[in-house]
Amino acid sequence: LHDPLAVAIALDREIVGDHKVGYVEVVTKGREIGRTVLRRDAHGNVDVCLDINVERFMRLLGERV
Repeated sequence: LHDPLAVAIALDREIVGDHKVGYVEVVTKGREIGRTVLRRDAHGNVDVCLDINVERFMRLLGERV
């Protein structure tokens, strides 16, 4: 549930557990064209969620639906 999760995180940041800040690039040449690659960088352009509190997310989702 990617879209509902993004909205839930915007409403309650505590849903996110571990995360990494980095810079995401999309490969535009070669055999891996279209692949997204995360380069770890403190000044990156994304904050990648690696873990969520599923119970908290489902509770918030259930309250809103």
